[in-house]
Amino acid sequence: AEFCLFSAHVSSLVLEDRANDSKREISIAVDNEVIELTDQGETKAWRLFKTMYEPSKKAKTDAGELTDRDEVPLAWAIPIDHRYPGKFWAFFPTEYETTLSGILNAPWKTNEDRQNLLTGKFNEELLNACAELVIDQLPKLVDDEDPGKFLELLPGRGRENRNWADGIITDQVYKFGRNRPSLPDQDGRLRHP
Repeated sequence: AEFCLFSAHVSSLVLEDRANDSKREISIAVDNEVIELTDQGETKAWRLFKTMYEPSKKAKTDAGELTDRDEVPLAWAIPIDHRYPGKFWAFFPTEYETTLSGILNAPWKTNEDRQNLLTGKFNEELLNACAELVIDQLPKLVDDEDPGKFLELLPGRGRENRNWADGIITDQVYKFGRNRPSLPDQDGRLRHP
């Protein structure tokens, strides 16, 4: 169902299995910055942050035929008031998990079955850009009632890495976070750590 979060042109999706006479209905409704994703009558709220990234020439060479575009879309979808284990998506879920909450969606360079992210300059650049996207959104995540609540969305501190890509995103989120206001004080203002 989360596919619809990254497909702005899709407001509803109906999947029919005529052989077994079953149907699955998925829809999306946007209210301000909150996306309500309904799957089979169950609604969950998400926030979606997006940016476009311009890969370097070296990264584009590493990506090969994968990208001949000047810019690629990056997105971070985070759950509101429900749990969702961190995952890397390439518009569909991969086998790669992350300790960062939510979904990091990008046109990653993957193996042929699109289940695993491959090491290389292209994915490393995308991971760095995703880490910057995460840090850039922190001011929007501060809740007046609980200014530190967003901290539980951030990745583990390097000891819990799920895979090489999770290690990079974790390192980069904390690297960028050290140099920008990213930790709330008691008044909810983000300060340098």
